[in-house]
Amino acid sequence: MREADEVAACGFAGCAVMTIPLSQFEARFAEIPRDREVILACASGDRSLKATYFLMYQGYAKVTNMKHGLARWVARGFPVTGSATAVSAGGCGCGSGTCC
Repeated sequence: MREADEVAACGFAGCAVMTIPLSQFEARFAEIPRDREVILACASGDRSLKATYFLMYQGYAKVTNMKHGLARWVARGFPVTGSATAVSAGGCGCGSGTCC
């Protein structure tokens, strides 16, 4: 759900990650496997929640949203790529203040 510049600044580490920005999601959602559990995440959980509902509408049964997204991941001390300071606990982390 996160755009390329967000992922470059700070991303999830230590887990299998598939990156599809929300701006490309409707065109690329078929890349997401239907036969396994999938956790959708963005910086704060808002954009990924929209994508989770979209996938459920498309018939995906094994999807869930990571509430509070990367901000919670960072706050809990889990591994990241880039800089954890790129994610603010109170916002989406993209810097625009309007995406979430």
